[in-house]
Amino acid sequence: MDRLDRIRPFLFQNHTKKTKKVLSSFFSILALGTLFSAGFFLHDYVSPQASDAFTLPAEQAGYAIGDDMFGDLGDGYTTSESSPVTVETSEKFSKIVAGQYTSLGLAPDGTVWGWGDNVSGVTGSSSTGYGYYEQWPYEIPDLTNVIDIALGGMNNHQFALALKSDGTVWAWGDNGDGQLGDGTGTDSAQYIPSEVLAPSGSDGYLTNIVAIAASTGSTETAAAVRSDGTVWIWGQNEYYEFGNNSTSPTYSAYPIENTTLTNVKSIALGDENGFALKSDGSVWSWGQNSAGETGNTSTGGSDCVQNYSPYNEGAYCVTTPQEISGLSNITDVSANYGSNAITQALFIQSGGDVYTLGRYQSTPTEISGLSNIIKAQTGYDSTTYPYPAQIVALKTNGTVYTVSIGSTLGTPATLSGISDVTDIAAGTTHLLMLSSE
Repeated sequence: MDRLDRIRPFLFQNHTKKTKKVLSSFFSILALGTLFSAGFFLHDYVSPQASDAFTLPAEQAGYAIGDDMFGDLGDGYTTSESSPVTVETSEKFSKIVAGQYTSLGLAPDGTVWGWGDNVSGVTGSSSTGYGYYEQWPYEIPDLTNVIDIALGGMNNHQFALALKSDGTVWAWGDNGDGQLGDGTGTDSAQYIPSEVLAPSGSDGYLTNIVAIAASTGSTETAAAVRSDGTVWIWGQNEYYEFGNNSTSPTYSAYPIENTTLTNVKSIALGDENGFALKSDGSVWSWGQNSAGETGNTSTGGSDCVQNYSPYNEGAYCVTTPQEISGLSNITDVSANYGSNAITQALFIQSGGDVYTLGRYQSTPTEISGLSNIIKAQTGYDSTTYPYPAQIVALKTNGTVYTVSIGSTLGTPATLSGISDVTDIAAGTTHLLMLSSE
């Protein structure tokens, strides 16, 4: 998708409203677990079968705050909230993730539920297209035994991934660049998940996967980490998203192995770039580098130069993964499209300090005032729509902070109205939280 195709009309005058269901069984979410944004990943396990090493986290209460134009908050309404509200559902969840206007929840029984914008079928409802959305969690059809979920893309190019306990990957939503990995590039809303195929020329399906990631922003790229530490990528490759020193093919509907990366624990995909966390705590990056957001100074790949406003930085892509200097002992990595549509990447060190790269930080920059952080993401910001310029961070004591992104990073501010938070997931303009209160 061209960068100029990013912004679609988002204030529909004639939304298709769902008749509000009166279900006595609806009750507050009681079970939500670890969550991430459109660049979600898992780490810290090496078993060839995902189920051997991943256990769903303890049940927690779930809350949402922010814009709600497409039912993003899952509270049955489309009214934005400045204070946390409870997600209303008849299901308990163990895990939840947030995308642009969409949310997904993973139930303890391995089923997946979606709510929010359904323009590309990500919520699992067959009612797809502009103006269609789900205000309450809706079960994704034909999907069971799931242990991990991810959301990616934006506008009518949103898509989702699910990792099953048997190490296979399933995908649904938009498929314009082959990001569903089904061997086609059909640009249509696919609301029923299909299994990601094995690499081209091989029979069967992609197996032995322990971590997944979906790109954010205008990119439609997906990635998976195998139990042997190798990385497999499919979907869009216009800006070296595959990291194999070539933009050929420009997209692939089959997984392609990155030939550089080894010993990878987890991966996060930003907007046209990627970040891999290795077992030694180092981070490697590749892809679009128009503002130096990969933390590298590579000048290969002249076809990555942006020559039209506002993307006229004139920088180049990093064509193969390069280690980011100045980062060590990293335990957690996330990436999301941020200020001026440039990826904002966040890195948490083992001691809880947070570093960032992005529109205004071309070298790893520590975020002053944040310590003992266990999760950090970019998003939950409607002031610079559609490109969030805010970081959300969770401290070990259950406090949530927000930090504005600009030529200088803002001072961390405490998010009020909720305490004892155990996890966060930042969408573009909404935020999901788990709390034990």
